Amino acid sequence: MKLFDSGFTDFPVEHFRETGLPRANLDSTPRNKFGYRGRELDDQGEINLLFIGDGWTEGVGVEYAQTFPSIVATRCSVGMKRDVREFNLGHRGKGFDYVSRVLWCALRNFTPDFVFVCFPDVDRREYFALDSRLVDYSPARAQAIEGGREKAQRVERELIGAMHKIFTLYDDPINALRNYLLIDALLAERGIDWAYSTNDSENARLHIDLLIEKGWFAADRYIGRPFGKVDEPSAAPGYPGSVSHAQFGEMIFDELREKLPRIIAAE
Repeated sequence: MKLFDSGFTDFPVEHFRETGLPRANLDSTPRNKFGYRGRELDDQGEINLLFIGDGWTEGVGVEYAQTFPSIVATRCSVGMKRDVREFNLGHRGKGFDYVSRVLWCALRNFTPDFVFVCFPDVDRREYFALDSRLVDYSPARAQAIEGGREKAQRVERELIGAMHKIFTLYDDPINALRNYLLIDALLAERGIDWAYSTNDSENARLHIDLLIEKGWFAADRYIGRPFGKVDEPSAAPGYPGSVSHAQFGEMIFDELREKLPRIIAAE
């Protein structure tokens, strides 16, 4: 049963008039017209795969062809002998609020054949104002602003300060679950299959392990293992390097070929 006559994907349009994606400001290349890494949303192939996550999905410090979304699409194209294209909406520093909101906006622009989410740290929040202002929050960022190590505009500084006072560790898994259920509902309404994994940071991995153990995150949608970091780019310490992306991309391809033969045909 739908909660809204217009469906999840189109609700509530009166509160978000922008018909495209919220604009990004990334320095990773290539960039599309919305500022995200990779191809334009209308540059579609026979099969289209959508990837969403934070900087690990964006591939900070890694050449575009070496990112795991690009690797998965290339392997699928070779295996299926069809034109499979990836759409990378990864954005560094983002959390669960970002993933569900950007997915919602993306689905109003095109319908992918499959969606893969690499879930980020659970203590991040994104506040979306009616004027499309996006405010990023994390405990580390709040402390950096409070300590004068990071600059922020007055309104943003006040919002982040208020968030820091009201968010607790108990809110993190609840916020993750709320966004997970929205993601699942959005994709179910469109009949789009999806899967997820997580960054191998302790903050992401341990919370999601617990949510799966409790049965709140579907275990059958979990792909393989966390995105392990076995190397780092010299220009972007803290992010996984090309070897990490290669291993994760091959693992996702193998899992998709086994679990989703209608999407990934056997070679």
